[in-house]
Amino acid sequence: MAGGRVDMLNREGRQLVKRFLSFARAKLLYSRITLTRFTTLYFFFALTSCIVLSILQGITFADNSAGVAILSPFINISTDPIILLDNKGLRTCTSVPNQPGTSCVLRQSFFIDFNQSSDSSRQQSSGQGAYGVEPDEDDDKNNLRLLNKELDVLQSSLAKNCIISLGWVGEAIEDAKREDVVTMLFQIWLLSLALVAILNESIPHLGAAFLGHVLNTAWAGYRIRSTLSLTNLYRSKIVAGACQDVDVMGHWWDVKLQHSIPFLIVNLIILLAFAYLSCKLYKVYANQSFSRVGASQSVLRIYKLVLIFSVCLQLSGFFSVAAAGMWLNKVCYGFLMKLAQDANVYMAAFIVILVGWVCVRRECGIRFGIFCAISCLLLAISSALFSSPVYRYIFTTWPFFATVTITAYVLLMATSILGVVCRLNFGKGLAHYLRVTDALEDADFTPVSFSRRAEIDVEKVDFNSFKPAKSESLSEPVTAPISIQLPVSSFKPVQRQSVKDRFSALFRGSMNSTDTIKLSSSPPLISELGPRPIVSRSRLSVASSFAGRQRSENVLKLTRQKDERIDPSVIPPVLPSKPSRSPQDLPRILTDPPSRTSSRAGSPIQQGTGLPANPRGQKAKKGATEQKVSAGTDFGQQ
Repeated sequence: MAGGRVDMLNREGRQLVKRFLSFARAKLLYSRITLTRFTTLYFFFALTSCIVLSILQGITFADNSAGVAILSPFINISTDPIILLDNKGLRTCTSVPNQPGTSCVLRQSFFIDFNQSSDSSRQQSSGQGAYGVEPDEDDDKNNLRLLNKELDVLQSSLAKNCIISLGWVGEAIEDAKREDVVTMLFQIWLLSLALVAILNESIPHLGAAFLGHVLNTAWAGYRIRSTLSLTNLYRSKIVAGACQDVDVMGHWWDVKLQHSIPFLIVNLIILLAFAYLSCKLYKVYANQSFSRVGASQSVLRIYKLVLIFSVCLQLSGFFSVAAAGMWLNKVCYGFLMKLAQDANVYMAAFIVILVGWVCVRRECGIRFGIFCAISCLLLAISSALFSSPVYRYIFTTWPFFATVTITAYVLLMATSILGVVCRLNFGKGLAHYLRVTDALEDADFTPVSFSRRAEIDVEKVDFNSFKPAKSESLSEPVTAPISIQLPVSSFKPVQRQSVKDRFSALFRGSMNSTDTIKLSSSPPLISELGPRPIVSRSRLSVASSFAGRQRSENVLKLTRQKDERIDPSVIPPVLPSKPSRSPQDLPRILTDPPSRTSSRAGSPIQQGTGLPANPRGQKAKKGATEQKVSAGTDFGQQ
């Protein structure tokens, strides 16, 4: 039974790997990355920046680890769990300060001015002490062994206040190590946000990645400031005061500062580059991200809301886990471990289960209920932790932890609110749209997108931008022209030319190649000649004069029968056959162009466009009219 379950899990794992590495997925990833040159540049720049910043952060972590290794013999020596060191003096407390039952003792007062003593103390502590660590690139390991032996002698010879002060400095550097770990993981998180922004063409993820780099750069600058402040405090107060000019750190502060400045410069360069690339990608995704064929505007609005929700969910997840990890590491492994009697309870309280992303995209009501319960639980825990004195003490004395905690709390509240808003939009077509999109992507179907620019878009026109405007010279409204891009094989209109010129040019042989008449068996979409002529009684009566009296009588008889059956208010779609013409009529047809005739006054039937005979003199017209009248009279008599 157990073997069957293992085989089933292995098959599911293999299917998952095959699906992830399928050709369609790889092709989709490649197409999204190479959509434009800016998407390609953004991807490779995000990858490169993640690698470079992680390496620089690793160097900083190594520096802090070396500092902790130097001061580790002095950490946790004091029997008092709380050590407070500032410009006023060194104090130790039995518990969290400003709490009932807590007693604090002033170990040593610092009467030296902070700013005036910084330069002199830096000169006194330039590595001249007997127990200083001199930088030696060729023999670092031997120096560390020598340091460990000398620290045992130093620990017994130094005053107790100096040992307590060095323990406080070691705890501060230990906090810096925790910050390095969180910042290094944050670089990887920023890379994942950039990748999701490219794959989903998501503007919210794009903005979140950029804001993450802003936060990263700001924190790099703050780290330099805090390093300078801690260096001044160590050299002016601890070395010159409590330790009586004995410097156990040596040049460690200078090396750390030399590694921190390039980290800030690289962050500034990366921030400027990401600002430029993010603006370019915003212009690309603003025209394509929410302009796909196949989804309504309401579904796209909900999808945009889900993308914002996913950004808040992912960021809140990272910052919540980071804050919980730093808090637990500080309480369970630092000098506050003596005060954290319920460390296991704290560990169990911060188990984060993030199911919001799946339940919102698939509109799963049960899982969304679980997600809401977890969100409310996390909000309640985050709010209740501020009632703990230890938590408030860490919050007020550790700026990085305070920043991460506040950010996580704000993002958690935003995620909960957006989750409720997304729940109200369940059942409006988003789940079906995402399922169809995923199925088409698995089938290697390229989604059709249209641009919002009128000069490129051929299937969508924003009619609101083409509202009629009053012309200055005309009283009638004039609409703005709409540029339409037709397919290559479609009809291409040429410059308008009169019919007379076309037929005359046909016999003169002077027509240009661009004005060639195109004949087709199908009716044209755009015609200059108008509809086929509608034959009226006057046309038939005129034509009867050329065909003889008997033909005129038959035509008039048929015309009267049709007039009795046709409603005068409706124009019937009469499509008569083309009358036969003799070769003698061809010059007359070519010399007289067709014209649009208006309907007679009072006539219910509108005259169409025809090819009349050559206009004759007044006498000829009068003779034709007399023939018409005489023909009608004879027909009535018969």
